[in-house]
Amino acid sequence: MKIKKQLNNYLAKKSKISIALDIVFVLLLISLVFPTTRMAVVSTIQRITLFAPSPEEAENRIEVSEDAFQWSFRTAEGESIALEDFRGEVVFLNMWATWCPPCVAEMPAIQKLYNQYGDQVEFLLVSNEKAEVVNAFMNKRDFDMPVYLNSHRPPEVFNASTIPTTYILTKEGAIAMEKEGAARWNSNKVKNLLDDLIAR
Repeated sequence: MKIKKQLNNYLAKKSKISIALDIVFVLLLISLVFPTTRMAVVSTIQRITLFAPSPEEAENRIEVSEDAFQWSFRTAEGESIALEDFRGEVVFLNMWATWCPPCVAEMPAIQKLYNQYGDQVEFLLVSNEKAEVVNAFMNKRDFDMPVYLNSHRPPEVFNASTIPTTYILTKEGAIAMEKEGAARWNSNKVKNLLDDLIAR
């Protein structure tokens, strides 16, 4: 009876909108408790709040050393590839993982950027995970960006302390932009930078 009375008092004091918001909030909290729904909820919230990388992140260009260009990784099919193979191209290099909510949050924006620039920019999405894990993730979400598996420690210049971390490289082999954390990569700011680097 006491619970029923409290519920009646609650319903009497609250508007329908307020009650609906309370229900949504409770459902959100419940979904965060379970691992199967936590990733989807967290990455969706992060996706909604993503910002474009700021122009300041493109100001100081660091030259990538010859040693760093020897860094190698594998395709999902097991073929060995080195960063050297992409010299002379504009490169979008993203360090990520399937279990990382910010990585998952920015993936749709990277896919959109790839859809527009995939024939002009080399996209390298590099993960430390196993091929079957990465392939299952990409297939489940209908992503078709090229993914690579890292089998060696990245060179110091790409050895970020957090994921996701993204680098945009010039044709000459300099880092035009470095961004730690998720971003809205299909923004006009990024497209303008890529257009500029492609035209050079």
